Amino acid sequence: MGSMKTLHILSLSILFVLAGVPALALAQGEIDEDGDGLNATDEALAGTDPLDPDTDSDGLSDGDEVHGLSGGVPTDPLNPDSDGGGTLDGDEVMMFMTDPHDPSDDLPGCPEPCEPQPPTVVPVSCADVDMQDLLGVTCYTLSPLSQELTPIPPEELCADTSLTYVCESGPVLEDLDGDGLPDGQDPCPGDPWNDADSDGVCQSDGDCDDTDAANFPGNTEICDAQDNNCDGLLAAAEVDDDGDGQTECDGDCDDVDAANFAGNTEVCDGADNDCDGTADEDGCGPAPCSGSWAPSVPVDCSNLPPGVLGTTCFLLSGDTLTPIPSVDLCATPGSYACVDPTVDSDGDGVCDGDDFDDDNDFVDDDLDLCPLTTTDVQAGVPSSPGGLGNNRWMYDPAGDLDGTGAFTQGAPGSPSLSFSYADTCGCSAAQIIGAQNLGVGLTRFGLSTGALQSWVQSHPWCN
Repeated sequence: MGSMKTLHILSLSILFVLAGVPALALAQGEIDEDGDGLNATDEALAGTDPLDPDTDSDGLSDGDEVHGLSGGVPTDPLNPDSDGGGTLDGDEVMMFMTDPHDPSDDLPGCPEPCEPQPPTVVPVSCADVDMQDLLGVTCYTLSPLSQELTPIPPEELCADTSLTYVCESGPVLEDLDGDGLPDGQDPCPGDPWNDADSDGVCQSDGDCDDTDAANFPGNTEICDAQDNNCDGLLAAAEVDDDGDGQTECDGDCDDVDAANFAGNTEVCDGADNDCDGTADEDGCGPAPCSGSWAPSVPVDCSNLPPGVLGTTCFLLSGDTLTPIPSVDLCATPGSYACVDPTVDSDGDGVCDGDDFDDDNDFVDDDLDLCPLTTTDVQAGVPSSPGGLGNNRWMYDPAGDLDGTGAFTQGAPGSPSLSFSYADTCGCSAAQIIGAQNLGVGLTRFGLSTGALQSWVQSHPWCN
């Protein structure tokens, strides 16, 4: 300490002389016992120690402080830090060339006496660092034992993998988030989590759950009760909109109606209550068809059974059954019978009681004179091996290309003529031949044009 103070004082004395400052008290014939440039009277006036050239031990002699070596402005010889900035007056003048009267340029915390401090450095990971990021940064090798720093040129950085390298801190090497990784090597500068779930998104970039790689901004929502896309909301399919206790993710097939959810009991309401993909499958709808082709027992006209209208009915005369429109049932005295309404006469899956065309011949049962119609092919008309004769007619589904019940005409035919079940009141060629007892000739070759026209003309209400 003493040698450093002497060095400072000698240096200042030399500067003082070179600056042309007078020898103060020596010119007045008084003794300067401590050689600080102040005589006994000056020392007494300043309150300094006449036997100590640097009373406040700040590195400046008492005379230099009293007479103001620094810019001619005196410093306090009794205060080692005249501006209170944290750095000794002597260090400010001799070492740092700062103003001992201005605390803003001091170096706080500098030990006494103030000596140059080692630079602040951070370790360099040669495997991860981008050399371009370190251009212009001062780097060193670090001795593990002595902790001595040896400056190196930029091209030697990481040249020897057996050495430990450090560089002075800067924008690339600062550790803003305090996670131990320099920002230049940190996947998430400013984020101490450092993308903990490795989903490629940092907390600082909006990752709402850095512990789960399934959750990050822009991800697709799935049914896992988590905010997968970090928008602060669950997926719409994970919200129970109708309050039935199930979400679409749970299997709710209709989340706007609380009556429909997986496992619910099916009722006959036209909806899929149990979410199995089928509505009203448990005993709903019309009763299964049963019964036979035989007509029912005679109808009691004084007490018509429910559902009889719309079915196929007959006028009974002995053993003869004459088909009638159901609207004519019981219209005149007589005996009547109707087909069992639980029968599916045409096999279309609809019971006759609910079917307005029991035999599926395109004619409403109310107008159908020939119930239980079968095609002429099934009835054996024509019976000739040669098939349909010239200008003869029959009903053949294969010839009914547009599905309207149109009859087929034998070649060469008459383009101006056409007939269908709608014209014949639902009667096939075989039924018309039988009803009019037209003989085997027509059965063999098909219904003649004249016979067919006669039938149509005698039943004008069908066309």
